Amino acid sequence: MPQYYPYSLYCRFEEFPARTRYTCGRAFDALPLCPYSYGSRVECRQTPLSGAIQGELVQGGDLPRYEIIYSDTGLDEEFGLKVSSYGHGMFYIADLNTDDYQTLAVIKGIRVEAAGLRKAFETMDVWETRIPLDAALVKIPQELDVAWREDAAFGRFSAVWYAGDAPEGEEVLRVDMQLAGPAYIGIHGGES
Repeated sequence: MPQYYPYSLYCRFEEFPARTRYTCGRAFDALPLCPYSYGSRVECRQTPLSGAIQGELVQGGDLPRYEIIYSDTGLDEEFGLKVSSYGHGMFYIADLNTDDYQTLAVIKGIRVEAAGLRKAFETMDVWETRIPLDAALVKIPQELDVAWREDAAFGRFSAVWYAGDAPEGEEVLRVDMQLAGPAYIGIHGGES
């Protein structure tokens, strides 16, 4: 399935440690150029591209790569072992003839790379939603309030935008939001 922004969005990666250890499986015994074999325990750390969007988010464009990446060298291109976690969700219409609602597919995977090995393990969960076919999932407003958040641990930034209104006398806030991280919303109105 094509992954077009903003109908496809990344899974949120939380609490991935800066370093981790992997134990190599049987497939490593068949890799003569790999410095590791079955049972090897390999210390890996996040690479510079880990947790960074590798491209631009352009409305209607392909979703750029965004992964949590570990390697034994801490580098993206030079490594003996590299393990990447990735994931995204996408809304789509499964069957125009029979569906009344949009469907959400969530794809999660892990890719293992070593000398002579590149293998991905992937799963897809499909969820039926109650979002009508004709509902506009994403409408990026022309006038935005934008806030930037910095993750000091990795020097990464994420953006949050919103546009909305709360008509006088109503207790409902209508808002469009795009988040790349946790959100905390406090609503204060009237005399509170």
